[in-house]
Amino acid sequence: MTLRPVAEPSAAAWLVSRGRPWPRLALFGPAGLEAYARLRFIPDPNRPGQEEHEHDGGEDLPRELVQLRTVVDVLRRHTRTPDDAWHCLWEGWGDLHAGATIVTTLHDDGRAEGRPGAPAFPPGVLGAPTVHLPHRSHHLFRGPLSDLGDWGAADLAPGVPRGDLVPSYVWPSDQAWCIAADTDPHWAGIGGTREAVEDLLALSTVDVVAADPAEDQPSYP
Repeated sequence: MTLRPVAEPSAAAWLVSRGRPWPRLALFGPAGLEAYARLRFIPDPNRPGQEEHEHDGGEDLPRELVQLRTVVDVLRRHTRTPDDAWHCLWEGWGDLHAGATIVTTLHDDGRAEGRPGAPAFPPGVLGAPTVHLPHRSHHLFRGPLSDLGDWGAADLAPGVPRGDLVPSYVWPSDQAWCIAADTDPHWAGIGGTREAVEDLLALSTVDVVAADPAEDQPSYP
């Protein structure tokens, strides 16, 4: 199965209905949930001026989408609607429309030649984003949490798979929790019940820490 694109955006209205200001909406999703946490895709910086590529997490950390799936596997137990959820895909992913460049020739002097890959979705899906938030617009999809990240996107070319497209927001239809994964931070924000967040904090396979959305969060320059 794959997620299904949705043209009617009303299901996403709750993201802004609680009055959380930008950018906290982008970082943690809607206000009013009982507890919040951060899923750290890479460790927080531990010294001034540290760049993301200098992080202290080693070279073999799971991909962001893999880490999100681990978190969602736990959160599935904390919703009455695990088979009916909403998934937002940021329209600013560089290869959605024109396609990323596929390198066909790499010269000895380092020059690369290539051609554009195929768009991710048909024109009917890419025609216009449906969910408009401050500074971000998104394509809306619907489907079970078990299909997280399975957008049905086309390969860049035959035999050339497209890279991961990480969702910017995910929430079940009963609005029991929400994940927000903005494009800039090295982490995703999670809001839900205290019990859900406690279960995430107990995970050993991913790095989840408690967070207060009202506070400034660690960031790389």
